[in-house]
Amino acid sequence: MKREKLETYIGRQVKVLLFDGRAYKGCLQKTNTDAVKHNPNLYWKHNYYALLDKGGNTTGPIFRCSHVTRVKEVG
Repeated sequence: MKREKLETYIGRQVKVLLFDGRAYKGCLQKTNTDAVKHNPNLYWKHNYYALLDKGGNTTGPIFRCSHVTRVKEVG
């Protein structure tokens, strides 16, 4: 998926389908931003994305935009 399209979903609750066929739900955030600075594993990775729950914990693996097959907003 193109980076520009994926980044339109940042901060929204989404369901992401990755290249391996697995789907994950959460709030899409880009790594290396203030939104994830509390977690060094997410903060020091450049050009990756993560799905977070309401507590700020990851709900799946971190991934690059090229790993994403499909994104759907869930609410």
